[in-house]
Amino acid sequence: MASDVHMTETLTAMLQDGETLMYPIFGNIKRGGFGQFAYFGFTESHFLIAYLSGEKVTGTERIPLDIKSIRIKKQKIFKEHTIDILFENKRSYTISAFPGVLKIKEQAQNFPSFLEYLKGKAQKQAQTLEEMDGEKIRWQYFNTYIYIMLSVIPAVFAMLIMQELKKGNVDIWTFMVEMSGAIPFTLAMYGIILGPFIVLSIFNRFAFGKILGVTSEDTLFLENRETPIKDITQIVYHPRVMSKTRAAFSYATFYVSTNENRCESFDVVHFPIYGLRKIKKCNREIKLKCDNFIWLFALCPTVVFAVLGFLL
Repeated sequence: MASDVHMTETLTAMLQDGETLMYPIFGNIKRGGFGQFAYFGFTESHFLIAYLSGEKVTGTERIPLDIKSIRIKKQKIFKEHTIDILFENKRSYTISAFPGVLKIKEQAQNFPSFLEYLKGKAQKQAQTLEEMDGEKIRWQYFNTYIYIMLSVIPAVFAMLIMQELKKGNVDIWTFMVEMSGAIPFTLAMYGIILGPFIVLSIFNRFAFGKILGVTSEDTLFLENRETPIKDITQIVYHPRVMSKTRAAFSYATFYVSTNENRCESFDVVHFPIYGLRKIKKCNREIKLKCDNFIWLFALCPTVVFAVLGFLL
């Protein structure tokens, strides 16, 4: 469990000759959409990060206090602060922290000073994505459910066909003609089930949901990142629902050319497909791809239902 003593000892061990530890706090840090608990603090010239797993320190960073911009958002109910920091070397971090944390008495005292010191070191206070003008790209909450339901439609027909094959009915064509009479009823039933979610998904795109990006003029603004759209060369969409070891989310990988004639990439978790099309409109040269996992995602229900239809 994090504590005043452990936090102070951990960050003090990172100091170099003559440095003083200032405003240590505890919170969560995210890079590339994945989070980890950490201690944070300042010296006169560096920003300190100590990554944690329980009380075990898994890594540390000392980053020069050359901060290009910060963006601070505060939740009204839980009072959680989300702090996006962009350094001059283009490294970006997202920190989530509460003014008070159990077991850390110094948090309430240090947290306001931490924020003020951070603001003073930043070149500018960046707008939040909600405050920016431009086309907003939102996390589509209902799309995964819609895609799953749509993939089940051909799977049900595959199961019925396999059941007929098991019975020895090899005249599949006649069976399919007879079954086609039920297609309007089947589609109507799916329409009733999916209709409300499709309406919510469309409404979600324009009115509510977490904003993941904003396209304004020739720039794509993301959490703690500004990317010229002309520099984006390729975007790969990964519609992953499960991985081998843990639950995983869909995400998009952006490939961006740099001034050094190199290409760097970064991931944006939950980025929707319609957002890729919006970016493509601003730069027709961007290549949009989908990883091969989508075929498994689309065909897996059909194969599973067909096998079940044969076995049962």
